[in-house]
Amino acid sequence: MKRVNIVGVPNMGAGLTGTPGCKPYMEIYQVKGLFNELIYSNRNNPMQFRFYYKAEGSINIEIPGNLKLYGNIMIKFMNASYAGTSSLFRTTFNTAFIKKDNILTCDRWQISPEALHKDFNKFEENFKVVFQFENFCQG
Repeated sequence: MKRVNIVGVPNMGAGLTGTPGCKPYMEIYQVKGLFNELIYSNRNNPMQFRFYYKAEGSINIEIPGNLKLYGNIMIKFMNASYAGTSSLFRTTFNTAFIKKDNILTCDRWQISPEALHKDFNKFEENFKVVFQFENFCQG
């Protein structure tokens, strides 16, 4: 994985200036039966772990280094606020289903929990997450 683009900044409350937005971070897990192994988090990256204003329109997260993913993957997006940390949404996929263009797109109807599908206060109608990958296998 090399990049994550969240189109439509979730509205999780107001920042210091009273402007809507969120302070997200993501955690990537390798799903291993009943146990999941955390393999990446951007929470300690001060350039990425910041407040994003809704007016910015999107959140672009560059994945540093060479993060190789395979098998079943779960990605959790969390929101940090003054009150603590809360879940934004999560998505799961198997890397075998990434198409030849190396892009995987999840719209609001493909994220969990299902209650978020109809939450138009937090997520815009055109909300989506685009995962971009580099070639890992040949063939």
